[in-house]
Amino acid sequence: MKRIRPASDTSKQSPSDQPAPDRRPTAREPKPADKSKNTSSAKPDNNRRPNQQSKHISSDIQVYRPPEKNSKTNQQPNLDNNTPRRDSTDQDSRPRRTLNIRAQVIIALVEVMAGKSLSSVLPQIQNKTIERDKGLLNELVMGTLRHWYALDAQIQPMLSRPLDDDRVHAALLLGLYQILQTRIPAHAAISETVEAIKQLRLEHTSGLINALLRRSLRELDQIRPAFAQHRALPNWLDQQLQHDWPEQADQLAQVLRQSAPIFLRINRRQRSRQAYLDALHAQDIDAAPTRRPHGIVLLESVNIPSLIGFES
Repeated sequence: MKRIRPASDTSKQSPSDQPAPDRRPTAREPKPADKSKNTSSAKPDNNRRPNQQSKHISSDIQVYRPPEKNSKTNQQPNLDNNTPRRDSTDQDSRPRRTLNIRAQVIIALVEVMAGKSLSSVLPQIQNKTIERDKGLLNELVMGTLRHWYALDAQIQPMLSRPLDDDRVHAALLLGLYQILQTRIPAHAAISETVEAIKQLRLEHTSGLINALLRRSLRELDQIRPAFAQHRALPNWLDQQLQHDWPEQADQLAQVLRQSAPIFLRINRRQRSRQAYLDALHAQDIDAAPTRRPHGIVLLESVNIPSLIGFES
């Protein structure tokens, strides 16, 4: 008689009688981290899925995420009304200093010697000059140009090497002209000329100009005769005069160095000639009476429209 085993007792069943295990993949739970080991030295498991690997990232580490592209982020920030704005075209916010008379004369001399017409250069500079200085401006420009070659003949022997800037050359001739041909005190002429070259941003040449002009003061006894005898003409004109009028060439050269006189006729119904002469002398304008009872001759270059009573 066979013995029947209960169905509930499966512990003693044979391997062939036991059911097959379930081999479906299941989620592997992560192993607890060992606190005794340094987690920074642990190598990341590249076989893990991203969601599983993120569980091991420390909460103290902040992952950088670039900002989303938005058209508003490229806009300039709104500035408050009180915030100062600077124009991009304004490269130098410092106030520009007004050039003195000598600096303006130097600019005019360089432009004329470069080939520009004096009739176009001089009015532009006169428009930037106050009324009482226009006469001096006109005198310095016209006089320096008239005696340019005679002045240059006195400066060149003082130079150890050629000048590399036309403005320095013009400043030297302008300073020497004031010393030789004007009533301006020598110390004032030198000081103003040196200040002019500094205003033109040529400070490194101010010492040279000051030294040469002061040297000319010490050598005036030799400079004046040489200056007076010079023809003060460009070479081509000097040669042409000697070819066409060999006997009158010297006399013509000296006449060309002189400024044409300006004569004034006084309306004696409004004021006397002597009263007008006194008014001219009060403005430091050199003038003298003529042989005619109502005439005055101006002995220096002046701005005619600025004369007293010109408009009336």
